[in-house]
Amino acid sequence: MHPRLTRFVMFAIAVALLGAAPLQAQGRTDSLRAVRAFVDDFYAWYAPLADTGRGIAGVVALRQRRNQISDSLYAAIKAANDLESVTHGEVFDADYFLWSQDPCHHYHVTSVTRVGTRFRARVECVEANEYQEGVFVEVAVVARSWRLTNVITADREHDLVSWLIANVETVRRARARRP
Repeated sequence: MHPRLTRFVMFAIAVALLGAAPLQAQGRTDSLRAVRAFVDDFYAWYAPLADTGRGIAGVVALRQRRNQISDSLYAAIKAANDLESVTHGEVFDADYFLWSQDPCHHYHVTSVTRVGTRFRARVECVEANEYQEGVFVEVAVVARSWRLTNVITADREHDLVSWLIANVETVRRARARRP
């Protein structure tokens, strides 16, 4: 084969392979199994930290796992943390990622469903805990990687982002009315 033709064929193969890579990566990120693995990994890291009883797990997650948290969830938690540090009062009286005051040491994903462009993973305590009902964790692909986008109560009545935004605003208004 002629050297120019060989280079052209190699170049065409490289372009074809590189062009297909994003499609293959998207296929992997667009699956229930990938969501389960991502959420299981996050909670395997997070739950022991939350179970220490020091109340710092949410702050540590914002620092150490920032790339796994969506901008809207990050902003809501940070606003609540910032306000709590100023007021020395609680804006949210539970763990952000567990929606509980009594965390377990181990959690696992029991189911994953697709809801529009997002996924919702049911996360429950592995060991029996009458005070922990579990949560639904919303996950989406953002900038080609998985991100936690919200945490929803087990009864599906409240979501963390909306709840924090509303409570932060309520506390700020109450503080503004004080003489």
